[in-house]
Formats: sequence, structure tokens, C-alpha cells
Amino acid sequence: MDPENRERSELYWEKRRLSENIIQKIVERFETGQDTMPDLITCPIQSCRYPLRVEFLTDRIELSCTNCEFRQTIKKE
Repeated sequence: MDPENRERSELYWEKRRLSENIIQKIVERFETGQDTMPDLITCPIQSCRYPLRVEFLTDRIELSCTNCEFRQTIKKE
């Protein structure tokens, strides 16, 4: 695989993920039993930036964007 192409695809993958800081804050809220978020979490896709819907389920947290169909699941550790 071409190294430059690989670098572009890795950057693309990273752009489609939430930052570790945000994920850590969400997990902390989940573990303490809080079901609301103090800040608005926006879609990580730069062309979208719609607010994400955060669902706290019993064993995981699901994040989804209603505009671009971005989805991410964070499992409870």
C-alpha cells in the first residue's frame, strides 16, 4: 500500500471519530448515573457538525447523528 494513501486513510478514519476527551467525559457521566450532558456534542464529520443524540443504555452508550447517519457505540468497560 502506498504510504501517502495510507496516511490519508488514517486521517480520514480519525476525522470520523470523536476525540478521546469527549469519550472520556461521556463515560464518566455514564458511570456516575447522570443521563444528561452539560455541553452540546457535535458530529465529528467536519461537513456536518449537527448535534449528536446520546443514548445511555444499560451496557453501552450510543451516539448518532440524524443528519449524516454517523454512529458510534461506546461499550461499558
